[in-house]
Amino acid sequence: MSELQRLRITGSSSLFRRHNAHSLYLSSAGLVFSLTFLIDLLLHRYVNNQWLLWALLGVSLVATACAFVLGARVSKAAGLVAAFLLVAALSYYMSLPDDPQSVVSSVQALPLVAFYVGWFVRPGMDYVLMALFGAAFVVALSSNPLVGPEGAVGVSVAVHGMLSFFFCFSAGAYLWRRAERRAVIDPLTGAINRQRLHDRIEHHLRLRKLSSALSLVVIDFDDFKRLNDLEGHAAGDAALRTEVALWRSGVRRQDEVARIGGDEFVLLLPRTSVAEAQVIVARLRKAAKYRWSWGIAESRPDDNATSLLARADAELYAQKRTRKGHDHGTA
Repeated sequence: MSELQRLRITGSSSLFRRHNAHSLYLSSAGLVFSLTFLIDLLLHRYVNNQWLLWALLGVSLVATACAFVLGARVSKAAGLVAAFLLVAALSYYMSLPDDPQSVVSSVQALPLVAFYVGWFVRPGMDYVLMALFGAAFVVALSSNPLVGPEGAVGVSVAVHGMLSFFFCFSAGAYLWRRAERRAVIDPLTGAINRQRLHDRIEHHLRLRKLSSALSLVVIDFDDFKRLNDLEGHAAGDAALRTEVALWRSGVRRQDEVARIGGDEFVLLLPRTSVAEAQVIVARLRKAAKYRWSWGIAESRPDDNATSLLARADAELYAQKRTRKGHDHGTA
């Protein structure tokens, strides 16, 4: 590999380490909007309020440069401010009754805004913003005679623009959900990860005054290292996937399975007492393909996620030390 190639690879890696998806999208979208405004200034001879286009071009260039320089440090609040400014500008140009070119170019810019809202605005708030932005665009277009049946632009342009608007929002929302899932799901077994488990435990503990007890079952595979050593890591991975699939099919819809270590798992059982948890464990043990040990803890008034997990974990290892595969107790 030549020195020039190494420098290119190093520079590219440095760029992507400095940025995340949010800052890269803002930089790219800002560049697209800057080019759009510049093209309108150069080629659109009869544009209204040319000073506004110059102002938008200046703001867009500055925002693009800031997003590129700041990288991952650029906040989503800044992106939302930019989205509101763009929506206001696009709505204005869509409403111009004597400028069909500005109407069409503004409609074509809708997907970039919608994609941003879907991808980078948290669920719940994204629908609120889409409703606000969509309403602004509908009002601007419906009040413009150019978009009417006899207008120079026509109804079809508005319909196609709104369809693209909602399609790009859906695509962005899908990327949000996929990223969220990757952040909380163990890729091998499909169980939730430790951080997600802590969040879910805290959620249920906050609600426990309104419902019955919460129980945790901490599970650890017996002789898992021996299985890996004798049959290989692929066999160990298959064992984990098989058992987790059996647990998920054997518990209730509100119950959750979490992976908190290599071969250590937790069953989160809302509205479940120790006695009920024992019944669930007995049923899962009967269907098990591999041997595992367990410990059960039921929530107390002063518990948090860490203390509840610690008690279940202590019960598991106390029983493993003293009873070696016999019936396990509870805490």
